[in-house]
Amino acid sequence: LDLAPGAAWVAECYPCLRVEPLGDGLRVVLLVADPTWLRWLLLRLGPLVRGVTPAAAGDAAVLAAREALAGYGLG
Repeated sequence: LDLAPGAAWVAECYPCLRVEPLGDGLRVVLLVADPTWLRWLLLRLGPLVRGVTPAAAGDAAVLAAREALAGYGLG
């Protein structure tokens, strides 16, 4: 994950395989056993996520956000 400075807490709260400075943010590499957990984390972080690899993980979070908004008549 490429994260904005406001999401630096991710590197402190979750075990990371690697943490690298990235401009004014961080790149964290997480070992994820449950894609549902990663989708939850991405939804929680929202605009603080600047990039996701693999892209499919980010796509799943975008789809979940759209479905949630549609449920409120906003999407």
